[in-house]
Amino acid sequence: MAFPAIGFSTSDICPSQPYQLQGITINKVTRQPVEDVHVFIVQGEEETLSVKDGTFKLTTWQQLPVTVVAEHSKFKTAKLVLQENTQRATILLEPK
Repeated sequence: MAFPAIGFSTSDICPSQPYQLQGITINKVTRQPVEDVHVFIVQGEEETLSVKDGTFKLTTWQQLPVTVVAEHSKFKTAKLVLQENTQRATILLEPK
C-alpha cells in the first residue's frame, strides 16, 4: 500500500532562528515606564518581566505575527499583535 507524500519544511512550522522581540511598557496616563509587567506570548511558553525602565525582551520560535499580553496588578490587561521582529513594541497600560 502506498501512502501519499506530504511535503512541508520545518520553516513552515517554525523559523530557522528565534525571533528577538523587544518593547517598552508605559503608563498611558503619566507616560512613565512601568516595571514588573508580566509580558508573554499567547500561544507559547515565552514570558518575561519588564525592568525598571519599562523595557522587555522576549525570544520566540513562534511564527509571526504573535499576540503579546501585558499584565500588572495596577493596570488593565493589554494586548498587542507584533507583525515583525524589527519593530519595537510600545504597550500602553491603562490604570485600573
